[in-house]
Amino acid sequence: MNEDRWRDLFHRAPCGLLSMTVDGAVNSVNDTFLELIGSRHEHIVDTYFMEHLSNGSKLFFETRFMPLLRLHGQVREMALELVRPDGSKLAVFVNSTLVTTDASSIVHTAVFDATARQDYERDLLEARRSADRSLARLKVLEGAARVFASAMTEEDLGAGLAAAAQSATDATNTSVLLVRNPGELELVAGEHPVAARIDLAGLCPEAEAVRAADAVVCASPVAIRRRFPAAVDALFDAKVESLCVVPLVEDEAVRGVLVCHFGRTRTLDDSVRKLLTALCDQASAVLQRIRLQQQVRHQSLHDVLTGLPNRSALQSRLEQVLSGSVRHGRPIAVIFVDLDGFKAINDSLGHQYGDQVLRQISDRLSRVVRAEETVGRLGGDEFLIICEDIDEDDARAIADRAREDIAQPLEGMGSSFPLSASVGICVYRPSEGNAPVTGDQLVRLADNAMYESKRAGKDRSTVVLA
Repeated sequence: MNEDRWRDLFHRAPCGLLSMTVDGAVNSVNDTFLELIGSRHEHIVDTYFMEHLSNGSKLFFETRFMPLLRLHGQVREMALELVRPDGSKLAVFVNSTLVTTDASSIVHTAVFDATARQDYERDLLEARRSADRSLARLKVLEGAARVFASAMTEEDLGAGLAAAAQSATDATNTSVLLVRNPGELELVAGEHPVAARIDLAGLCPEAEAVRAADAVVCASPVAIRRRFPAAVDALFDAKVESLCVVPLVEDEAVRGVLVCHFGRTRTLDDSVRKLLTALCDQASAVLQRIRLQQQVRHQSLHDVLTGLPNRSALQSRLEQVLSGSVRHGRPIAVIFVDLDGFKAINDSLGHQYGDQVLRQISDRLSRVVRAEETVGRLGGDEFLIICEDIDEDDARAIADRAREDIAQPLEGMGSSFPLSASVGICVYRPSEGNAPVTGDQLVRLADNAMYESKRAGKDRSTVVLA
């Protein structure tokens, strides 16, 4: 092959070719290299190769590339970055071989454009990171699903949701607030640095998320100040610089919110927002199940007509009170109330009016007792009051207030159908000399005392000791 063919092959090679001294001084380059770097022959030859590298590559060239070349006589696929005359950068792979003779040493170098490969590796890395993020999100959702499945109360559910959100976002504080009372959010789990109760009429992120039924995100203090000026002072005092509030939506109604507070500026990308929304969707379904279970449990323990505890609930409560009485040596009382004149109302006006009477009496009895005392309906026109830490005089006083309230005119009935109550009171004082008693025995004793009141003329109270 003649010299012209060799020269043509050198300059048209599919990669940049150059030769340089062991000090890195360039003494020849081909046209391909000049095209890669966007420069001219006279601007490359007799310069140092390192002059055309980025700052990071210069350090790498001096401390890694050249020492390896001198040690092994060659370097393969070393990644470097060239700087073109216009300031743009080009990622390249460099292969070099050190050829040494008696007269001199020369470095033959091939330079390959690494842009396509770099883009491919970048895409591959991003795909791997995306897969890792998807796997992490899946693990968070799976973990939350396991916790949610075992949740029996709203507090259990809230704690699981707050923990899952903290794991997903690394938030400074996470909290869950539910709409329990009309117009108000109540904290059920986690830590909320501002308030345990939030007025939904207020101008705050939580109220806005409920009103819009959509996520509220403020990625910086500037965003918080712009959107919620009324809440700025409280949030900044709590060192909150960014936040995210995601609603819990069930049947198009917002039942609560998940709140994430951050002590620094934080941008939440779409994947994190979608994860938090997915967690809230899961939690909303579980919240519906928990509330249905609570409703069924409440119905099983409460009288449908009056809403008072039913016989089953009263039995359970009485056993609980009796156990505490024996343990602490405190007296208790069971007050049995039976209405006088109720049968005449039912027979004359019908069950619809009778039901109205029972509801009125239930409300009146609930008003005459203390908060720690229990009023329930045994059935028909019979009611029971369970009192803790009470003596005969105080129990009789409660019974007398109950009789006075019951005797007041009934709404919608006028004075044609007077109503009164016969009351039996059983007081139990635990002591070492007393034989053990059961709740059923106390109720029977109070029932017997009530019949004594009826036999004595009705509208009165009779007290017995167990």
